[in-house]
Amino acid sequence: MNCSKVLVNCGAATRAIAARKFSSHPLAGLLGRLNHVAIATPDLDKSAKFYENLGAKVSKKVPQPDHGVYTVFVELPNTKLELLHPYGDNSPIKAFLDKNKQGGMHHICIEVNHIDKAVAEVKKLGIRTLAKETKIGAHGKPKFSSHPLAGLLGRLNHVAIATPDLDKSAKFYENLGAKVSKKVPQPDHGVYTVFVELPNTKLELLHPYGDNSPIKAFLDKNKQGGMHHICIEVNHIDKAVAEVKKLGIRTLAKETKIGAHGKPVMFLHPKDCGGVLIELEQE
Repeated sequence: MNCSKVLVNCGAATRAIAARKFSSHPLAGLLGRLNHVAIATPDLDKSAKFYENLGAKVSKKVPQPDHGVYTVFVELPNTKLELLHPYGDNSPIKAFLDKNKQGGMHHICIEVNHIDKAVAEVKKLGIRTLAKETKIGAHGKPKFSSHPLAGLLGRLNHVAIATPDLDKSAKFYENLGAKVSKKVPQPDHGVYTVFVELPNTKLELLHPYGDNSPIKAFLDKNKQGGMHHICIEVNHIDKAVAEVKKLGIRTLAKETKIGAHGKPVMFLHPKDCGGVLIELEQE
């Protein structure tokens, strides 16, 4: 799969984003900010160091014995990443790491303005929950370290989600009141795209276009779909690429290319990023 050629353009073109049309729903406003993207990692210190070396604010490691994980938070201007590592023999993420040896994106957390109402609505829609009742989560107030490159990483631009059924995936978010764009074919890049707007960022739903789509292999391996990559803005793309190369992190292309939003982008090799495909995009 030629990731370096097509993934950089896997979203809508600039004109499509500018002309994006969204539907409305009676539950508009139910879904709020993207609170975090959780990333399970077999080596928490290495994963934390990766983001710290790029100047991100990285918290200290915190044991969460009640939840069976250690957590480290990576602050971005509009949201955060939550790095997870097993705590104890019965950790809930152990099975995930047994299957995904290098780690990877585990879940996304979206805030809601009324948790009981949100749970009631998803149950009405036939969406199963993993517990009968809400519980208290793991979030506290992390303490962060600093780095000479502080400020290099910017906002989380989007989380890209590959799906075998684009209409069904789009309807899921629309039924929860999110602003969901129309489906846009991207024949030059081998994907259809749909955007889900959240107050602080967006989700990019991807579905194959044509027989040679770059996400076909991903969906062959992950039949139900899943999180494909995250895109983080940087204030200086050339500097960011130079820094990651200094750190021995491989890129999927020799040079930056113009991406989905008409700006230079670069993808980083997931094997060097804790199992996560990361796209850097010029602000």
